[in-house]
Amino acid sequence: MPGSQTTGLSVFFYPFDDTFFTRVQGEERLPVKYEVEQKEGRSYKAHRLTLYDQEAGLVRYRENDEPGASVIVPTFANDKRHEVVVRAREWTHFDKTLLGPVDVIEVLPRMTFEGLYDKSAIR
Repeated sequence: MPGSQTTGLSVFFYPFDDTFFTRVQGEERLPVKYEVEQKEGRSYKAHRLTLYDQEAGLVRYRENDEPGASVIVPTFANDKRHEVVVRAREWTHFDKTLLGPVDVIEVLPRMTFEGLYDKSAIR
């Protein structure tokens, strides 16, 4: 995936290097693949992959494709902004759902605050 360089004073305060890639096919130039690689700030990284099966009319989406990868989700609770680290765990397959067979990835949020999401507060 080709990279790009961002220059200027803003990079010193908030460095970022986002790369977007789209592959199209056929006479109508319909998308078959869309990929985003983000590197922002000092620690945020994300990878998104979208695959389009134009013949079957299906779209597959994957974000941060590795179990064990973490993302930060900004959360507002108890009148404060918190950053919740969400870690991807294991892939699980379910044969019978309303949508048919699906593969899902279990996620585990790590919350460092009490309140709305604190299970110990539920009695």
